[in-house]
Amino acid sequence: MAYIRKHRGKWQAIIRRKNHPNFTKSFVKKRDAQLWAHCIESELDTSPEKRSPSFQLSQTRFQDLLLRYRDEISPMKKSHRQEVSRINMLLRDKISALSLDQLTSGVFARYRDQRLKQVGPQIVLHELNTISVILNAAIFDWDIPLPDNPVKKIRKPSQPQARDRRLEPWELDAIERAAAVNGDDFLWSTVVFAIETAMRRGEILKLEWRDVSVERRIALLRETKNGTSREVPLTACAVDILARQFEEGCLCPFPYGLGKLRLAWERALVKAKISDLRFHDLRHEGVSRLFEKGLSIPEVALISGHKDFRVLSRYTHLRAENLVGKI
Repeated sequence: MAYIRKHRGKWQAIIRRKNHPNFTKSFVKKRDAQLWAHCIESELDTSPEKRSPSFQLSQTRFQDLLLRYRDEISPMKKSHRQEVSRINMLLRDKISALSLDQLTSGVFARYRDQRLKQVGPQIVLHELNTISVILNAAIFDWDIPLPDNPVKKIRKPSQPQARDRRLEPWELDAIERAAAVNGDDFLWSTVVFAIETAMRRGEILKLEWRDVSVERRIALLRETKNGTSREVPLTACAVDILARQFEEGCLCPFPYGLGKLRLAWERALVKAKISDLRFHDLRHEGVSRLFEKGLSIPEVALISGHKDFRVLSRYTHLRAENLVGKI
């Protein structure tokens, strides 16, 4: 029998069945609580193995999904740090306290609009994609009877305009001088290597000597952002940099951590009086120079590791004056 009680100003119906979680729901009127309890009990009597989807959703909060995904799924991903950070941010938001039956497209549309007032569209896109992935896991992997994924029904923020920042010749000279003055000589080698290879910062720092073949002029990247390894052809300049590093007895081609590199980069920009330049812009510079050398899209994609040519186009910013000779 269902147990009906007065709780916090409402009538609460509680149903306890063996091998089932407790069924609980609150109503303003006692009669509604009795009717709901009767329906649930009838359903359980006719289909013992069937649970009420509406109840299960009402008794599970969005934060339960976030925590489960963060603790069980995210650690298995290479990009888990960024994903865990986004999930922790969601856990601090009031949206995490909603029950699953309250998650609608309108809820996430309001969340989108609120976040767009605080951060840029790219960050909001990442957050919405993370939410969508978690809801899909709940539907397809965890047997949570969500009727659909409400995030797929809302309009996503427009992609921000791609950065078109290219290095000016004087900026490279200024960075070299600033690095020397600051005592960060290692920075200059890393900057040039990044431009010559179009590698990501993390890929450069994870490079090991066993992955470098000077004879073949190839560097093997075992861990990349998209999860697949790739071989990067090395220019003569890149090979010279690696040779100098090896002669100096470095345990690996670039033996310093992310923090040290970031600090040296920021100090050099201040010393050189350069604004609005990110280390990742060196990858943009490298990709653009490859195209200016006449390489085709598939050739550049092989070097940069881009699997989507549309994404690759966002990294490409050609200078008109460098194309004059071709026309």
